[in-house]
Amino acid sequence: MGAEGSAHDHVALNFAREIAALLGTGRNDQRFGRLVLVAEPRFLGMLRGELDHVTGSMVSATVPRCVNLNALE
Repeated sequence: MGAEGSAHDHVALNFAREIAALLGTGRNDQRFGRLVLVAEPRFLGMLRGELDHVTGSMVSATVPRCVNLNALE
């Protein structure tokens, strides 16, 4: 898994950073008053780690859940 795993982790971390930036912008624009985060447990940890302090304080709940998109079809 080595290189493939680290490449996957790199992509996931970049995605977490993008989401955190968007959430920070949304907070600054007063688009929400609280957040509920739903994500795969490992990614949820990455995302929480990338949120700035103020945005992170607006997280009212987290739901560590693996989502199977194939089940939605």
